[in-house]
Order: sequence, then C-alpha cells, then structure tokens
Amino acid sequence: MDPTPDNRTAAVYFTISNPDQTRIDLIGVRTDRASIETLHKTETDAQGATRMSASPNLRIEAGESLVLAPCGLHVMLLDLEIPLVEGETLPSRLKFYGGNDLTVDVPILAPDATGPMP
Repeated sequence: MDPTPDNRTAAVYFTISNPDQTRIDLIGVRTDRASIETLHKTETDAQGATRMSASPNLRIEAGESLVLAPCGLHVMLLDLEIPLVEGETLPSRLKFYGGNDLTVDVPILAPDATGPMP
C-alpha cells in the first residue's frame, strides 16, 4: 500500500490467487481507517490521457491469480481518518460475493516503493 504525500488517500496493491474450481468475485475492501474504499482500474486512452474509474467487482477465474498493481487495478482508500505509517500494516477485509470474507494485513510502504518489503 502506498500512502500519498497528503496522507488522506492511499492506493492498495496485492495479488489474489484463486485455487478453487469456480470463479470468485472481489466486491469490496474494508478497513477501519478510511471513510471510503473503492475498487479502481487505471486506463489510458488513445491520446495518452490516464484516468481512474470505479469497478463494481474484480473477477478471479478458477485456478487464476489477479494482480493489483500501479497503473492498473487497485483499491483506493479515501478520507483516511488515521494517518498511515510506513512499516506498519493495515488490517483489511476483502469482501467476496457470497459472503466469504478474508482478513489480511497489508504492509504500508513509502509512496515511491517498488515492491513489498523484504
């Protein structure tokens, strides 16, 4: 996860693997530190303009993985109520269609980080 310099918004990146025989749909992410959490995708048009748009869900097919990364799919945290501190973790609940939620600890990285901490 990368907080922005104003520390009021952050982008969350991770990889979800689906070992099941059926597809799964990520329909949301919840944290106790942001007022708004949305699934987003970044798109670049033919003129090179980049924009983000909300995505209602992210589908992971059976046996596949889905990567959320800069300049692509990601979770946006808006109106952070408690500042994020590099080196800490953010408990987050991944919400899946059908009610199978998963709680994960997302590492908080610097805005210019290129990958997870060792």
